[in-house]
Amino acid sequence: MNELIRSISLGLAVVTLLIADNWFFPLSHETRRVIVSGIGLAFLLLWWVIGTQPKNKSESARIWGTLFLLVIGVLFFSPTRSCLVLWIVLFLQIVSFFRKEDRILAALGGGSGIYFGLSRISELAPMSRVPFDYLASLISNVVSAGHDGEAVFSTGTLGFGFWLLIWSFLFSSYRFLKLNISLLLSVAVLTLPIPTCLLFKPEVYDKSIILLRSLTWTFAALIVFFAVCFFIRANVPNDESITRKPANGRARTWAVVLFATGVLCGLSICSFDTFLSPPTKHIAIHNRGGLDWKRPTFEKPGGMFGELPFFLLKFGYNVSLIDEDYIEQSSIKDAQILILINSAKDWDESELLVVDEFVKRGGTLLVFGDHTNVFGLQDSLNQVTGRYGIEFKFDSGYYLRSGWRGCLSASSSFIEGVWEEHSPGIAIGASLNLFHGARPLVVGRYGHSDDGVKENVVGSFLGNYKYEPGEQAGDISLVATNTIGRGRVVVFGDTSTLQGGITRRLKYVVLPLLDWCSRPAGFLENRWVKTGLSLAVLAALFGLTANRVQNGLALTCGFAIAFTASFLITPSHDPLSKTGHNTVLIANCNVLNVGHYNMDVNAIGPLYSLIAKSGLHYYELNRWKTETVENAKAIVFVAPTKPIVGTQLEDIVQYEENGGIILVAAGHDHLRSVAELLRQHNLVIENRPMGTVTHNRIESAENRRFPRLLDAWPIESTNSIKINERRDVKVLLEYSDEACVVFCRKGLGGLLLISDSRFFSTRNIEKPPYFEWEGNIQFVRHLFIEFLHIDPDSVTDYFPSPELPE
Repeated sequence: MNELIRSISLGLAVVTLLIADNWFFPLSHETRRVIVSGIGLAFLLLWWVIGTQPKNKSESARIWGTLFLLVIGVLFFSPTRSCLVLWIVLFLQIVSFFRKEDRILAALGGGSGIYFGLSRISELAPMSRVPFDYLASLISNVVSAGHDGEAVFSTGTLGFGFWLLIWSFLFSSYRFLKLNISLLLSVAVLTLPIPTCLLFKPEVYDKSIILLRSLTWTFAALIVFFAVCFFIRANVPNDESITRKPANGRARTWAVVLFATGVLCGLSICSFDTFLSPPTKHIAIHNRGGLDWKRPTFEKPGGMFGELPFFLLKFGYNVSLIDEDYIEQSSIKDAQILILINSAKDWDESELLVVDEFVKRGGTLLVFGDHTNVFGLQDSLNQVTGRYGIEFKFDSGYYLRSGWRGCLSASSSFIEGVWEEHSPGIAIGASLNLFHGARPLVVGRYGHSDDGVKENVVGSFLGNYKYEPGEQAGDISLVATNTIGRGRVVVFGDTSTLQGGITRRLKYVVLPLLDWCSRPAGFLENRWVKTGLSLAVLAALFGLTANRVQNGLALTCGFAIAFTASFLITPSHDPLSKTGHNTVLIANCNVLNVGHYNMDVNAIGPLYSLIAKSGLHYYELNRWKTETVENAKAIVFVAPTKPIVGTQLEDIVQYEENGGIILVAAGHDHLRSVAELLRQHNLVIENRPMGTVTHNRIESAENRRFPRLLDAWPIESTNSIKINERRDVKVLLEYSDEACVVFCRKGLGGLLLISDSRFFSTRNIEKPPYFEWEGNIQFVRHLFIEFLHIDPDSVTDYFPSPELPE
């Protein structure tokens, strides 16, 4: 009985780890790693307590030593979601290799290896998705048969990961169970109706579908696994055990084949050899279509791409503008990247041949477009991208959660982990139709394609913002690529990646993308190579089930080594290393209690906007480093929840002495985090809430000309001198004789303190296009001029904007 309980506990561990990786995906990467590692340790501890102890100390040391290394790997060296799951699979493989006499554990080890291999193959070549697409089509037709409308559900929506998990366990247990084809078909008949019943109302495609789908498939996986356990126990004599056979030529051959297949698969997914070529940092941008290069100022709103050329130049790219309708060979002969943004024009066939030659010789065509054929860009761009198997749909892609975070799935190339964690800047754009070997780079796992409405001219042809039967549900392609000769085509169904606050996406999105695009496509990027490798992996997985000796360890180890090596070789990017005296750092390392643009509570988007309007750059400082902050123009703390103490406090004091400016927006509700910093300046925020304070309490246009604080608290001096009498303090804003904004000089710099945690929120300064508090905007402008020594009038455009198409 102990053996059965131990086996069931390990089966539950596999399923629970996979579920945890999905359910906890909206959390931060670090939090998810700790959760998954804790679950793995808990289940292994359970297996240790209730199971058979190792035969000797040597075996015990091997098992627990391996476990220790794996936990360390998960916690510190797993850079992406794939690596996280990979460590889980590798853990099962190694433990099953050491405990070979455990039949269920051996089945779990083999099954997990098969599951991981099959789930990765879908990213190598589109042809490998055919069986899953057929499953989705079958179930969609069954659902449609009971409804008036059409249902189009993807395999991701139906949970093909758990479907794969079930069949992997069954396939790896075939020789143990003596299963016949009728039993396998019975399992299929039992599992296929489950999503059909789940989706009995296809028009209700929302967050509940995600939860119910996961619960349903989890239940199905557990039922099948328990059936496997009891069938094994009933059909295999108790004295029979699966022992390791002596090594022979066939076993060694299989080990080499599986290891080599894993290495090639890992290298191919990560585009390993692409980064062996030196980058060519010359970018040509076609200056036609629905784009503009206006920089934001305090007098006028900015354009969508005004900041882009400044950042490209800052990071070493040579940028040239093609300011002609026709793209000639001479205008792109020295370029490595050709960028088209909302390029709405009629393309001449000879012009398309010029672009085609550019790609085939090793260049990258990087295309950004928007939703529902605005500006006529769908008709225009499809003339170009359609030649390479990628077309814009007349739709817009919508997420099911509060944003794309937790709804995206990215390819396991160099971009996967960071793009899933931080989102590649995608908002609401078109989804893409793929053919001719094109493959997705970013997929909306939990999203739907909202068909456009041609009659909605005023509303940019957008649909009704909700799922309708007949629209694709789940797994919509948002970013795609195809390899043509030595070059590649990369298409984004949205332009938000390069818009506005591009600095927030530099490290994790823009710079890695451009670094990849600035090199010719490697041999392993070729779609035919990827297709061949996917077939090789399928063959290896099939052979794996017939070879009980290796049990998938060689295949998984090969993949792990290649994947990790490719990640280490891939260039890393640190924009903070290039910060200068025109940079403002946002101290995220102190866990600021703020939201992003899609959150209602304390979204500090206006702060970023005001910094950009000042002609400055901003970077989010996620880890405090003395050498990083010492050259910045200012460091900002908005509603920090982590106290400023120790070395960080010492660095800040020295930074101020050397001329740096510390900007703090915090009320008494965040006093604990800034108390030590304020004590260095003999200041304190009193526990006397003042509420919302402004020029007067009557809402009027006149009132908006003056500053306003949403949650003000009085600032007092902790020494014997009153705050408005101190020589080192300048009171900048006060209400009812209470100081609310002050500047305290220290050395050559000082502390600029605003006693309102929500001062920079969209509710208090600006939220285009409907809200703007002019008094706060001008107040911050004067603060920046006086203490950051900016010249707003010097902010000018870098490129001339084209005329917008009608």
